[in-house]
Amino acid sequence: MVTLDTNVLVRLATQDNPAQAALALRVFQKASLIAVPTPALCEMVWVLLRGYRYTPPKWPMPCGRCCQCGKWFATRPRCWLG
Repeated sequence: MVTLDTNVLVRLATQDNPAQAALALRVFQKASLIAVPTPALCEMVWVLLRGYRYTPPKWPMPCGRCCQCGKWFATRPRCWLG
């Protein structure tokens, strides 16, 4: 099991740095289970909204890209409800 931090989540979501995104993807693919702490998830959304200037309708797409593998969980599942 691995725990992802904000930086890894942002690299996976934005693919803005190909080398770092590839490393993050490798960790993501090799892990049997992935934990995403609520603060890291909240920080990722903040970074997407403020740093990358994503609009609220646009940020769920990269977040969904991170969770498509089906082997990860948020430490507080209700945070996905908004």
